[in-house]
Amino acid sequence: MARLLLDRTFDEILDLLVEARDCATAMRRRPVARRIGVAEIRASSEALRVTSRLTHAMAWVMVQKAVHAGEITPEEASAEEHRLGGQSVCLTEAEAEMLADLPPRLDSLLTRSLAIYRRIERLDRLREAHLSS
Repeated sequence: MARLLLDRTFDEILDLLVEARDCATAMRRRPVARRIGVAEIRASSEALRVTSRLTHAMAWVMVQKAVHAGEITPEEASAEEHRLGGQSVCLTEAEAEMLADLPPRLDSLLTRSLAIYRRIERLDRLREAHLSS
């Protein structure tokens, strides 16, 4: 069961990473204005937040897969460097008015990347609680 959950989560994160890459590529292909405006800076910043959430989540899943494969011990996986990182960036949400002019595809990625990051955060807490009991 845990292995299946990890495999599905891995696939979901990978799909979102590919979609984020495609979204970033599409954003770069838009005609370049003489000056970069606030909207473009916000979009770039939020695209980086999506990438950060997904890469931290992917790293956590890969550590858990390594535990299940017997490559590392559960205790090694509990080391701080293997725990879910990036909370200060990944859990911060921009205010609604700052997100109003984001491309709809990026807005969707923000919502879905936050959901998966929060799911991984809950799994990380559950895993640590299980190991300490």
